[in-house]
Amino acid sequence: FPHMLNGSVLLVFFAVYFCLAAYTSGVSVPAGLIVPHLLIGGSMGRAFGLIGIAEKKEMCSALKDLAANVTLHGGDMYNDPSEWLFDDTYVWSTVYRWVGRDCRMPDPGMYAVVGMAAFLSGSGRITLMLATVIIELTDDASLIGPVGVASIIAMIVGNMFNHGLYHGLIPVMNMPYLNNEPADVMHLVRVGDIMA
Repeated sequence: FPHMLNGSVLLVFFAVYFCLAAYTSGVSVPAGLIVPHLLIGGSMGRAFGLIGIAEKKEMCSALKDLAANVTLHGGDMYNDPSEWLFDDTYVWSTVYRWVGRDCRMPDPGMYAVVGMAAFLSGSGRITLMLATVIIELTDDASLIGPVGVASIIAMIVGNMFNHGLYHGLIPVMNMPYLNNEPADVMHLVRVGDIMA
């Protein structure tokens, strides 16, 4: 049901959940970040799916034919039947579903899955595990390509700006971690000073 959640609800959900996830990411309470990132990416992906449907609606002649034949209570035509067709769950689940398939309407649910993969890959840099988990969750092998491509592109773009979220949380939590290369300040400090 593509229009069970409209775009404004998805954008508000994205903004609120993003702020809450950013706030709780550094606290010492084990709140987790995987599920919030999946929800944030899914809401953004679904919003892009709704944009794709809005663009495709203008080009679909089968949808316009169906909208022209729809009459409402008392035989009066609705102002914009295509909007009513999209909002009515009963019509979507019966007649319109096949018209949407004929028009090759995008599925916002698929956009949500790809958005989840892209957001979590871009923020956490956990591409292989993430792609495997999402494919297992959906049980749809046809998603291997889109999820894999979105994960790799998001990881590459994320690496252009900074390192992953979990790597960034290491100094926040004051965990002992040795980088591959020593920091410049380490050349000025002796081991005896640190051990003291």
